[in-house]
Amino acid sequence: MSRKAKNPSDVRRELVVGDEEFKSPTTIIEVDTVIRGRRYQANFVFNVPSIGEQITIGQMKSVYLPNGATADANAQMIVEQICYLEVCLKDPKPEWWKPLEFMEGDLLAEVYSKGVAYANNFLGRDAVPGSATDEDGREDGRGDDATPESDVVTGVQTPDQSSPTLINDSKGA
Repeated sequence: MSRKAKNPSDVRRELVVGDEEFKSPTTIIEVDTVIRGRRYQANFVFNVPSIGEQITIGQMKSVYLPNGATADANAQMIVEQICYLEVCLKDPKPEWWKPLEFMEGDLLAEVYSKGVAYANNFLGRDAVPGSATDEDGREDGRGDDATPESDVVTGVQTPDQSSPTLINDSKGA
């Protein structure tokens, strides 16, 4: 008995979380590559995902890998890329953009890495993958408002250091 995978756009329509009209930061991802003698050329409109869209991505991944299904690292990455791009790439998409029908992951990986690099750069998270520094020349890839690690306090508070909370954890007292 064969089981056909659901089309990512159908899965997304079933699981949309958040406001579809939300306008997140946008860029154009340009692709012009040749794979197995065929040229793939397009300009994708990419939006940085909102929290609601990140939830939708997570829900979509659970459709492809239900109940924490085990999969090898390659399959997990392909599911991540397909779900992320289905949410973040806006229509219209080129006629050839059918990731579930691709024979190789190179094209999918190229678009995904460009999208993630833009999102991370916008959010001030990480340096662009493959570079030694981010666009500000910082080697740690953090945005200007990041807290230096030396300023972060770690450890467990002793009872005399702790402060009261608003939560009453006493049972019936």
